[in-house]
Amino acid sequence: MGGYIVLCDHNSKWAEKFTDEAIKRNIPTVVVESIAEIEDKLTADGSSIMLVCSLIELREYLKNNTVDEKIFFEKVSVFVISDSNDDNEEIYYIRQGCVDFQWRKRNIFIIVERIRALLNKIEKAGEMIIDTKELMIIYDKEKINLKKREADIISILYNRDEIVSTEEICLEMWGVYDEKTKSNLYNTIYELRRKLAGKGGCIQNIYGKGFILSKDGIRIII
Repeated sequence: MGGYIVLCDHNSKWAEKFTDEAIKRNIPTVVVESIAEIEDKLTADGSSIMLVCSLIELREYLKNNTVDEKIFFEKVSVFVISDSNDDNEEIYYIRQGCVDFQWRKRNIFIIVERIRALLNKIEKAGEMIIDTKELMIIYDKEKINLKKREADIISILYNRDEIVSTEEICLEMWGVYDEKTKSNLYNTIYELRRKLAGKGGCIQNIYGKGFILSKDGIRIII
Protein backbone atom coordinates (compact mmCIF):
# COMPACT_ATOMS: atom_id res chain seq x y z
CA MET A 1 0.00 0.00 0.00
CA GLY A 2 1.44 3.37 -1.03
CA GLY A 3 -1.00 5.44 1.01
CA TYR A 4 -0.79 6.71 4.55
CA ILE A 5 -2.89 8.30 7.27
CA VAL A 6 -2.58 11.80 8.71
CA LEU A 7 -4.30 11.77 12.11
CA CYS A 8 -5.57 14.84 13.96
CA ASP A 9 -7.62 14.10 17.07
CA HIS A 10 -8.14 15.82 20.44
CA ASN A 11 -8.75 12.47 22.17
CA SER A 12 -5.18 11.37 22.83
CA LYS A 13 -6.09 7.94 24.25
CA TRP A 14 -8.24 7.06 21.25
CA ALA A 15 -5.59 8.46 18.88
CA GLU A 16 -2.90 6.30 20.48
CA LYS A 17 -5.04 3.18 20.20
CA PHE A 18 -5.94 4.01 16.61
CA THR A 19 -2.29 4.56 15.65
CA ASP A 20 -1.30 1.21 17.17
CA GLU A 21 -4.00 -0.59 15.19
CA ALA A 22 -3.04 1.17 11.95
CA ILE A 23 0.64 0.27 12.38
CA LYS A 24 -0.31 -3.37 13.05
CA ARG A 25 -1.94 -3.34 9.62
CA ASN A 26 1.14 -1.78 8.01
CA ILE A 27 -0.57 1.56 7.37
CA PRO A 28 1.94 4.39 7.94
CA THR A 29 0.42 7.05 10.20
CA VAL A 30 1.53 10.63 10.81
CA VAL A 31 0.06 12.53 13.79
CA VAL A 32 -0.47 16.30 13.59
CA GLU A 33 -1.76 18.77 16.18
CA SER A 34 -3.71 20.86 13.70
CA ILE A 35 -5.34 20.19 10.34
CA ALA A 36 -3.51 23.29 9.08
CA GLU A 37 -0.38 21.13 9.05
CA ILE A 38 -1.89 18.93 6.36
CA GLU A 39 -0.47 21.24 3.69
CA ASP A 40 3.00 20.15 4.77
CA LYS A 41 2.02 16.52 4.33
CA LEU A 42 0.70 16.80 0.79
CA THR A 43 3.38 15.46 -1.51
CA ALA A 44 3.78 15.04 -5.22
CA ASP A 45 5.00 11.46 -5.02
CA GLY A 46 1.62 9.94 -5.83
CA SER A 47 0.93 8.66 -2.33
CA SER A 48 -2.68 8.32 -1.27
CA ILE A 49 -3.35 10.42 1.82
CA MET A 50 -6.26 9.90 4.21
CA LEU A 51 -6.87 12.66 6.77
CA VAL A 52 -8.52 11.08 9.80
CA CYS A 53 -9.77 13.81 12.11
CA SER A 54 -12.33 14.44 14.81
CA LEU A 55 -15.36 16.54 13.97
CA ILE A 56 -14.18 19.07 16.57
CA GLU A 57 -10.85 19.61 14.77
CA LEU A 58 -12.56 19.78 11.39
CA ARG A 59 -15.07 22.42 12.53
CA GLU A 60 -12.31 24.48 14.17
CA TYR A 61 -10.13 24.37 11.06
CA LEU A 62 -12.93 25.39 8.69
CA LYS A 63 -14.05 28.16 11.05
CA ASN A 64 -10.63 29.70 11.73
CA ASN A 65 -9.18 29.46 8.23
CA THR A 66 -10.40 31.13 5.06
CA VAL A 67 -10.93 27.81 3.34
CA ASP A 68 -13.28 26.94 0.50
CA GLU A 69 -14.83 23.73 1.85
CA LYS A 70 -15.35 22.23 -1.61
CA ILE A 71 -11.71 22.78 -2.57
CA PHE A 72 -10.46 21.45 0.78
CA PHE A 73 -12.41 18.20 0.50
CA GLU A 74 -11.22 17.74 -3.09
CA LYS A 75 -7.54 18.12 -2.18
CA VAL A 76 -7.50 15.34 0.39
CA SER A 77 -9.68 12.40 1.40
CA VAL A 78 -11.23 13.21 4.80
CA PHE A 79 -12.46 10.53 7.22
CA VAL A 80 -14.38 12.09 10.13
CA ILE A 81 -14.59 10.70 13.66
CA SER A 82 -17.56 12.08 15.62
CA ASP A 83 -18.12 12.04 19.38
CA SER A 84 -21.90 11.94 18.84
CA ASN A 85 -24.10 9.84 16.60
CA ASP A 86 -25.69 12.77 14.75
CA ASP A 87 -27.35 11.90 11.43
CA ASN A 88 -27.64 15.54 10.34
CA GLU A 89 -23.92 16.18 10.88
CA GLU A 90 -23.08 13.00 8.98
CA ILE A 91 -25.30 13.91 6.02
CA TYR A 92 -23.85 17.44 5.86
CA TYR A 93 -20.18 16.42 5.78
CA ILE A 94 -20.73 13.47 3.45
CA ARG A 95 -22.39 15.90 1.04
CA GLN A 96 -19.45 18.26 1.42
CA GLY A 97 -17.10 15.53 0.27
CA CYS A 98 -15.94 13.45 3.26
CA VAL A 99 -15.22 9.87 2.27
CA ASP A 100 -16.69 8.50 5.51
CA PHE A 101 -18.12 9.59 8.87
CA GLN A 102 -17.95 7.25 11.87
CA TRP A 103 -19.04 7.40 15.50
CA ARG A 104 -16.05 7.17 17.85
CA LYS A 105 -17.73 4.53 20.01
CA ARG A 106 -17.79 2.11 17.11
CA ASN A 107 -15.30 -0.76 17.23
CA ILE A 108 -11.92 0.78 16.39
CA PHE A 109 -10.89 -2.31 14.42
CA ILE A 110 -13.81 -1.75 12.04
CA ILE A 111 -12.87 1.91 11.61
CA VAL A 112 -9.27 1.04 10.75
CA GLU A 113 -10.40 -1.64 8.30
CA ARG A 114 -12.76 0.81 6.59
CA ILE A 115 -9.89 3.27 6.19
CA ARG A 116 -7.58 0.59 4.80
CA ALA A 117 -10.24 -0.42 2.26
CA LEU A 118 -10.74 3.21 1.22
CA LEU A 119 -6.99 3.76 0.81
CA ASN A 120 -6.76 0.67 -1.39
CA LYS A 121 -9.71 1.85 -3.46
CA ILE A 122 -8.25 5.34 -3.94
CA GLU A 123 -4.82 3.96 -4.84
CA LYS A 124 -6.19 1.48 -7.39
CA ALA A 125 -8.67 3.85 -8.97
CA GLY A 126 -6.30 6.74 -9.44
CA GLU A 127 -7.46 10.34 -9.63
CA MET A 128 -9.00 12.00 -12.63
CA ILE A 129 -8.60 15.76 -13.05
CA ILE A 130 -11.25 17.72 -14.94
CA ASP A 131 -9.97 21.20 -15.74
CA THR A 132 -12.87 23.33 -16.94
CA LYS A 133 -10.59 26.34 -17.47
CA GLU A 134 -8.15 24.59 -19.79
CA LEU A 135 -10.94 22.40 -21.24
CA MET A 136 -9.06 19.21 -20.45
CA ILE A 137 -9.39 15.82 -18.73
CA ILE A 138 -6.20 14.32 -17.26
CA TYR A 139 -6.26 10.64 -16.30
CA ASP A 140 -3.50 8.00 -16.21
CA LYS A 141 -1.12 10.60 -17.72
CA GLU A 142 -3.38 10.99 -20.76
CA LYS A 143 -4.98 14.28 -21.76
CA ILE A 144 -8.39 14.49 -23.43
CA ASN A 145 -9.83 17.73 -24.75
CA LEU A 146 -13.18 18.99 -23.51
CA LYS A 147 -15.66 21.02 -25.50
CA LYS A 148 -16.84 24.28 -23.96
CA ARG A 149 -20.41 23.02 -23.50
CA GLU A 150 -19.11 19.86 -21.81
CA ALA A 151 -17.10 21.94 -19.34
CA ASP A 152 -20.15 24.16 -18.78
CA ILE A 153 -22.26 21.17 -17.75
CA ILE A 154 -19.56 20.05 -15.29
CA SER A 155 -19.40 23.59 -13.84
CA ILE A 156 -23.18 23.84 -13.43
CA LEU A 157 -23.43 20.52 -11.61
CA TYR A 158 -20.33 21.25 -9.51
CA ASN A 159 -21.52 24.67 -8.37
CA ARG A 160 -25.00 23.47 -7.46
CA ASP A 161 -23.78 20.37 -5.59
CA GLU A 162 -27.29 18.87 -5.74
CA ILE A 163 -29.73 17.40 -8.25
CA VAL A 164 -30.19 19.90 -11.10
CA SER A 165 -33.21 19.45 -13.35
CA THR A 166 -32.87 19.04 -17.11
CA GLU A 167 -34.87 22.23 -17.54
CA GLU A 168 -32.56 24.25 -15.28
CA ILE A 169 -29.44 23.07 -17.12
CA CYS A 170 -30.94 23.86 -20.53
CA LEU A 171 -32.05 27.32 -19.44
CA GLU A 172 -28.62 28.11 -17.99
CA MET A 173 -26.77 26.89 -21.08
CA TRP A 174 -29.03 27.99 -23.93
CA GLY A 175 -31.66 30.23 -22.36
CA VAL A 176 -34.41 27.99 -23.76
CA TYR A 177 -35.97 24.72 -22.67
CA ASP A 178 -37.51 22.73 -25.51
CA GLU A 179 -37.09 19.40 -27.27
CA LYS A 180 -34.07 20.67 -29.22
CA THR A 181 -32.09 21.90 -26.20
CA LYS A 182 -33.09 18.81 -24.20
CA SER A 183 -31.75 16.62 -27.02
CA ASN A 184 -28.56 18.73 -27.15
CA LEU A 185 -28.09 18.24 -23.41
CA TYR A 186 -28.51 14.45 -23.51
CA ASN A 187 -26.15 14.15 -26.50
CA THR A 188 -23.53 16.31 -24.77
CA ILE A 189 -23.73 14.28 -21.56
CA TYR A 190 -23.44 11.07 -23.58
CA GLU A 191 -20.22 12.32 -25.23
CA LEU A 192 -18.91 13.63 -21.92
CA ARG A 193 -19.45 10.29 -20.20
CA ARG A 194 -17.67 8.56 -23.06
CA LYS A 195 -14.63 10.83 -22.56
CA LEU A 196 -14.70 10.20 -18.82
CA ALA A 197 -14.55 6.44 -19.53
CA GLY A 198 -14.49 4.53 -16.23
CA LYS A 199 -15.40 7.71 -14.34
CA GLY A 200 -18.42 8.44 -16.54
CA GLY A 201 -20.72 7.37 -13.74
CA CYS A 202 -19.81 10.57 -11.88
CA ILE A 203 -22.61 12.25 -13.85
CA GLN A 204 -25.62 10.49 -12.40
CA ASN A 205 -29.04 10.64 -14.04
CA ILE A 206 -31.72 10.72 -11.34
CA TYR A 207 -34.66 9.69 -13.48
CA GLY A 208 -37.57 12.09 -13.35
CA LYS A 209 -35.51 14.68 -11.45
CA GLY A 210 -32.33 15.58 -13.32
CA PHE A 211 -28.58 15.14 -12.93
CA ILE A 212 -26.11 15.24 -10.04
CA LEU A 213 -22.30 15.16 -9.97
CA SER A 214 -20.44 12.66 -7.80
CA LYS A 215 -16.85 13.75 -7.04
CA ASP A 216 -15.58 10.35 -5.87
CA GLY A 217 -12.07 9.89 -7.30
CA ILE A 218 -12.28 13.12 -9.29
CA ARG A 219 -10.68 16.54 -8.78
CA ILE A 220 -12.40 19.36 -10.59
CA ILE A 221 -10.79 22.71 -11.39
CA ILE A 222 -13.33 25.46 -12.01
